[in-house]
Amino acid sequence: MSEDRSYHNLPNGDAREHFSVTANAFTKFYLIESKVCYRGALPDPEGIRHVLPPDADAEQLGTAILDALSHARFIHPSHPDFDALFKERKAAELVDAYDAELMRLAGVKTKASLYRGARGVNVTLHSDWDEIKTYAFARRKGRYFWSKKTDASGKETVPASASAIELGEAYLRALAKGGSVS
Repeated sequence: MSEDRSYHNLPNGDAREHFSVTANAFTKFYLIESKVCYRGALPDPEGIRHVLPPDADAEQLGTAILDALSHARFIHPSHPDFDALFKERKAAELVDAYDAELMRLAGVKTKASLYRGARGVNVTLHSDWDEIKTYAFARRKGRYFWSKKTDASGKETVPASASAIELGEAYLRALAKGGSVS
């Protein structure tokens, strides 16, 4: 883990630390990425990305998720990288480039083909609560793996000390319970 995993200092003096990973299931692969967390999870340019085959087992998925969590960062507004990550980047260009890379990985030519049948799960390590939460989410009209309304039935929680297989199984349960994003 890098030393620069910043804490979010709350007004009451508490320091909360949480790190986020998205673990998306496409029809042709799993994509697990570490995120930069602050009012929205963006792929971390210094993070890690795992692309696993669609037949990956719970232990492989859990290992990839734990590795991505260990590379995730929380960038506070006072951090020197905040402006470059959140203010200077053009969202539309980033989404188009991201989708193009995913279409290349999947071997498809359209976004509709890429996202048909895809499902997503957000995984968050809450260090101060000593737990890892997984929850499935749905996309709205097109390409996003989020919406204002998440499926509460897709939530799973495991202790932060959970093994790779326990986390992988929790991920697969959340994925199975959560809404499809097709």
